[in-house]
Amino acid sequence: MKRLCSRPWMAAATLALASCAGSKPAPVASTPATAAPVTAAAPDPAGVGLDVADLDRSVSPCDDFYQFSGGNWLRNNPVPSYASS
Repeated sequence: MKRLCSRPWMAAATLALASCAGSKPAPVASTPATAAPVTAAAPDPAGVGLDVADLDRSVSPCDDFYQFSGGNWLRNNPVPSYASS
């Protein structure tokens, strides 16, 4: 018993694993035989991901990756005069 008390994390891990073993799996919903046909996934929402129009291909990504990855966006969206320091 002394060995178990010297490692309380081991006792906690054992109890956590034991509690998982007793749980029942979630029920699986059955689908009817006349399920709707699968349609193509919707396109990515706007504003998510990489917009290739923002890439500045005049700059080498090895020289200045920040300018390469968003140079066109920075050029098309200047900082307003009231917001610059």
